[in-house]
Parts: sequence; C-alpha cells; structure tokens
Amino acid sequence: MHNDAPATQPGSKATCAHCLQPVPNELLTAGDEPQFCCSGCRTVHAALSDHGLLSYYTKRSTFEEGTSAAIGRATEHSYAHFDDLQFISSHATVRGDLVQIEMYLEGLHCPACIWLVEKLPTLLEGVLEARSSFAEGRLRVIFDPRRSKLSEIAQTLDSLGYPPHPAGNGRNREAQRRLDRALLVRIGVAAAAFGNVMLLSFALYSGEAQGMSASTEQFFRWLSFLIAVPSVLWTASTFLRGARSAVVTRTPHMDLPVSIGILAALGWGTWATFSGDGHIYFDTVTMLVFLLLVGRWLQGRQQRIANEATDLMFALAPSTSRVIAGDEIKEVPTDTVDVDALVEVRSGERIGVDGVVIDGSSEIDESLLSGESNPVRARTGDVVNAGTVNLSGRLLVRATRTGRDTRLAKLVKEVEEAAARKAPIVMLADRLSGVFVVVVMALAAVTLAIWGIEDGLQHAIALLIVTCPCALGLATPLAASVALGRAAKHGALIKGMQYLEALAKPGLIVFDKTGTLTTGGLAVVDYDGDAQTAALIRAAETHSSHPLAKALLRDLPLSAALVASSHREETGLGVVATIDGKQVVVGSARLAERHCQLDRSSRRSRELIARGLSPVYVVVDGQLRACVGIGDTLRPDARRCLLELRQRGYELAILSGDRQEVVDHVVAQLGLPFRTAVGQQSPENKLHFVEDERRRGVVYMVGDGVNDAAALAAATVGIAVQGGAEASLAAADVFTTQSGLTPLLMMVRGARKTMSVIYRNLGFSLIYNLAAAALAVAGVVSPLIAAVLMPLSSLTVLTNSFRSQTFEDPS
Repeated sequence: MHNDAPATQPGSKATCAHCLQPVPNELLTAGDEPQFCCSGCRTVHAALSDHGLLSYYTKRSTFEEGTSAAIGRATEHSYAHFDDLQFISSHATVRGDLVQIEMYLEGLHCPACIWLVEKLPTLLEGVLEARSSFAEGRLRVIFDPRRSKLSEIAQTLDSLGYPPHPAGNGRNREAQRRLDRALLVRIGVAAAAFGNVMLLSFALYSGEAQGMSASTEQFFRWLSFLIAVPSVLWTASTFLRGARSAVVTRTPHMDLPVSIGILAALGWGTWATFSGDGHIYFDTVTMLVFLLLVGRWLQGRQQRIANEATDLMFALAPSTSRVIAGDEIKEVPTDTVDVDALVEVRSGERIGVDGVVIDGSSEIDESLLSGESNPVRARTGDVVNAGTVNLSGRLLVRATRTGRDTRLAKLVKEVEEAAARKAPIVMLADRLSGVFVVVVMALAAVTLAIWGIEDGLQHAIALLIVTCPCALGLATPLAASVALGRAAKHGALIKGMQYLEALAKPGLIVFDKTGTLTTGGLAVVDYDGDAQTAALIRAAETHSSHPLAKALLRDLPLSAALVASSHREETGLGVVATIDGKQVVVGSARLAERHCQLDRSSRRSRELIARGLSPVYVVVDGQLRACVGIGDTLRPDARRCLLELRQRGYELAILSGDRQEVVDHVVAQLGLPFRTAVGQQSPENKLHFVEDERRRGVVYMVGDGVNDAAALAAATVGIAVQGGAEASLAAADVFTTQSGLTPLLMMVRGARKTMSVIYRNLGFSLIYNLAAAALAVAGVVSPLIAAVLMPLSSLTVLTNSFRSQTFEDPS
C-alpha cells in the first residue's frame, strides 16, 4: 500500500499517519508500513485506502502545513436507529422516493475534510448528493432509501472519521428554506420589473424632451402598465397585508405609508395610462418595492441565523447509548433509555444520561456544563451528567434522568425560554413611523381641502410620493447591514441589527473566566526542576492521553529523548514509570505521598495553589525532584481591553465555574475593580444572576462554553468568544472569530459609530420629508418632480451608509 510516511523503527519518534499525533512505542511496527496511534485511526486509514481516497492526506497537508491536525477517529456505533421510521420522520424530509437529511459531523476542521465527505456519492450508490457547510459543521445528504440505508451512510461517515449526529427538526428547516426561496423569487421579479420599466421610462423622458409620436408614447405607457401593475401587486403583497392589519388593529407602522404610497402611485399611473395624460410613475413604484424587499430580506437573514440556537446543543448528547440487559449489551437510541437502566460508557465517549456511577473509575470532562478544562474524578457513587465526556476508564452508570429530563436538556430549555423572553429592541425608525403615518395622512387631507379636488388630488399624490418613507425605512437597516458586513470582515459576527443598538449603550459586562479572560487551555506555568527531570517527566507521560500529560509534553523543554521500559497509569492520580532503571512518579499529592515523604503544606505547594495552579509532583526513586504548576494563563490583551471598557462607562463582573481562589488570583493579575467576581458558579447560577441584573438595566454576557449558553441567551447581548463551544456560539447574539478580547472592544467602538450613522440617516430623512412635504402642500412640487426627488433621498442614505467607516481594527 502506497504511503508517503517515512519508514519508522521501534523506539524512534513517529506520528500517526492519520491524525499526526505521537504513536506509543508499543504500537510501533518495523518497516515501511504506516504507523497509527490507535485502532480507530488504522480503521479510518484503511477505509480511505479501500475507496481510493488517500489523496485526502495530500489535500490536508496543503491546508495545514506545519500544524498538527485534530482528526476524527472511527467509533463502534452501528447507527441502526437511523433507519427507524420515527427517526426519519423527526430528522429528515421525504421528497417522493428520495430522503434529505442534515447531520452534524464531528471532526470537520479544514477544506480537505469538506472534499472528503462530499465524495460520499462515489462511496455509496444510493447517495445522490452530499453538500457540507464548513462554518456550521453540517452535511446535507439526499439519498434513495431503496438503494442505501441511512445507517449505512452514517457508518461510512463514521469510518472516514466523521461521526454523524442528527441536526434537529428537518421539517422546520425545510419550511424556513421555502419561505426564504419565496422571498428571493419576489426580489427577483421586482428587480426584473424595475429594470424593464426603468428602460421604458428613459424612452418616455427622452420623448418628452425631444419629441415622440402619440402612438409610440401610448405604446410605452401600456407596456409599462402591463409590466408594473401585476408585478407590483404580487411582489408588494407582503406590505399590503401588513398595512391592512395596521388598519384593522389600529396600530400604524411603516407598512401603512409604504402601501399608501405604492397604491397612490400605481393608481395615478393606471389612470394616466387609460386617459393618455399625465405622468405614470411606474418606475418610481417598482424601484420602491425592490428596495424595500431587499431591506426585508437583510433583516430576515439575521433572524434566520439566530433561530438555530438549540439544535446543536441537543446534538452534543450522543444519539445512542449502550444499555446492559442481563448478559447482553444493546445499542439503543438515547431518548429511549429508561430511568434505572444500566448504561455502559467506554473511554472517550460522551455520556447520554444523568446518573450515578455504580462500577468503574475514570475522569470526566465536564467543560460542557462547567466551562472548566480540568477533568473531574468519577468513582462509584458519584453523579455524572449527559453531555460530559468519559476520558479514561470504563463506567457503568445507573440512569436517574433521561431524555428531556437531563440537566443538559433543561439547560437547552432555559436557553429557548430566555431567547423567547428577550423582547426585540424597537428600532428608532419604527418608533417614528406611527407619528409619521398620521402626519402624512393629515397633510394629504389638508392639501385636498386647500386646493380642491382637481388640483388638490395632484398635490396630494405628489405629497404621498415625495414623502414615501423609503429613505426613512432604509435608514436603519441599510446602515446596520453595512456595519454587520464590515464587522464580519474584522472577525465579529453579529446576528441582528438590534444588537448593534444595544452594544452602544454602557452597562454591566459579565465575563466567564476560562477561555474568555484566560486562554482556556492547560499550560505549564511554573516549573522548578532541571532539564534531566523534564526528560524523565516527558518519558513517563508519553503514553498518557490525560490533559495534564498533554500540557507537560507540549511545554516542558525537550532535551534527552528517554524511553520508559514500564508504564502504569493510576486513574485520576497520575503515572508510575520505570526509566533507565529509575522509578518515576508524576501526579497528584495523593500519588506522590505513596512514594515519598510529602509536605502538602509546604511553601511551594501553598504558593502554586494560591495562584490558582494545579501542583503536579515528580518523585524519582523516592525523592521529590520537582513540583510543576499547571493552569490557565491570562490573555495578553485582557487588561488593556477591560481598562478601556471601564473608561467608556462599562462595569465589569466575573462569574466562573472555577474555584474562588483562582478567580481572586485573576482579579489580582488584572488589577481592575469588578462589581463582583465569584467562583464555583453553575449554569443555573449564571442564568439567575444575568436575569436579575437585566431587570435593573443593560447587561452583557461574554462566555465560551455550553455552561454559559443560558446566560448568553438571557443577556441583553450574549457574546461568545473564539474557540468556544459551538452551542455557545449558537445561543449567543454575537460571536468573534479572532482570539482575545480585542474583538469585543472593536464591537463596542463600531456599534457607537454605527448608531451615529443611523442618526445621521434618520435626521436627513426627516429633514427631507418635512421640506418636501411643505413644498408639495404649497403646490411647488408636481407629481413628476416628486418622482425624481423621492429616489434621491434613498441614494443619499445609501451613500452615507457605505462611506462611513464603522468597524476598524482597534489600535
């Protein structure tokens, strides 16, 4: 089998041919065969080879030169429940003989992954199409269930290293797509009508200036009429229905003056076409409808992004669990697991239920719920939660809560409820629209009364046209949409226009600590040993997959390359190894005490703990040789950004799931006043704090984990930082694609600049409307001049919005 990996001999440094991670010595093979760190990577590599897809590795190296890839590994799931009719009904859309489904894929990390998963139709004859979204981690598959089962598709993706999960309710997403397509069709029709009618209008304007026969002029009028009237009545029906509801409910809003202007211009143009006298205004009305539909689509696009707040959170729990029934282990859908069922959870798997450990010992990654990167020891009698990861040993868990009753499911529900309670900020243009409608209608009535029916009708129509609130309606969404695009280019993705308005207001900013104020990863912060001891530590930890071991291997200086002749891992405590005849112990105080006389209250230990670091003791042949401090480090830009935020009038607070002494140390490092800085906070505590503060005023939540998701949704604006859990990104109103707190500072500056642009747009629109209305009532502006002036106001707003520099990189 051809492979570009170099030949490797036992005892030499080698990386896995699939995931590029170090290969344990005991798994090394002699010769030119590719080396693998585990059976999962070997399985994936074999699958790629069998299907002739080894060029994946070449493509991957193009995108990741010089980096270490975090590639998915194959699991042992059968995915049999994917073929269940109820599962397909809940998660897929049936189109005749075909089925379409969207799935979240683990391990999508580069364009080479996209290339690989989109080769699915070449691997299974029943798959007709596979299209992936790298940003969302989704794959949309269209397949023929008569030729390929959904479980076969899932198994194939799994064998390639991308375990799939159902992506929520497929029917709802398909219904939303239909609405989106319908609006885009309306925009397309409106654009075509506007373009064609404008060409005909140019001919009519030229004819008025240079002369045109009456028959030719009438032909162009009728052609404009036949294009404009049916297209406008259909494309503008959404505004007309809104105007009707405004009248019925007696709540005037922007749709009412828009519809009045559309119908007035359309009615006058129709009368002028039939009578053969007067301006037809079809170019004005088609342009108005087109611009308003584009503005509505821009607003809806932001809302569609925000509507996917909880699908991914449910996907974080495994879709199947292994239930022990007598001597048999059955893989069943997690939703069907009963309370009191005995569930087996193997190393590296997510737990699907809340329960109590009745057998086994392991360490659990609870970062999904707590946000903290340090694993937690789990032994018999301990409680474990759905969505957390079993890092090491096998566990048997007695289920106490399943399905929608788990803590994860309740957290998802709190996110949904918090998002539903979040009343949208009423935009300034909408607050003005009610008064605007009443004033315009009153002025039209006054104009008719002053001038009489014959002249008054023309002046009233000119008034309705020239004051048509196109510029007023575009002032806010256009400036905000331009700002959203510029913010995205600078690494800040803002899900809605209303959050720009909110970000400009000073308030309380609540920070999660880990991954937000700090880098969120474990690192060696303090090492007091020598180079020889570092070499012994690296040799002892080479075979461990524990997060602390990875930090030691990454950060300790590399000197002599030593090899352990024996290695034993004590679950939750550390490792014991024999290296060059020496017994080397690396681990916790409990493990070190078994091999030497250890003083836990020594000055060194107390110093590390006071700094919020985890002490790792190194004992060599019964002698304490080093004490390593491992912990999270402060982001380099944290203090500078927080200082400017305080200077701009924002208050600061910290809510963390970590220990209180760790939080106190971070506050001391920052050297800034905080309203509150509290540790050991659960997701529920964070949610209640944010809800209480929001009753008092504006509150922002900045976090990166699923444990922050409910608080992010409950805040006035929820901000998820780069590197955060995908579910926190879905629940947040804003998320950053660049590391650090600098993007947060940029957003605050940009939001204030954007509001200035919006106020300028609104100010111009109001001044324009007041002046134009006065001229129309006075009879100075004819309907023809009104048709020319009306688009000029929109162009001015457009120019001001695009020329303004709202979002820039902070200096």
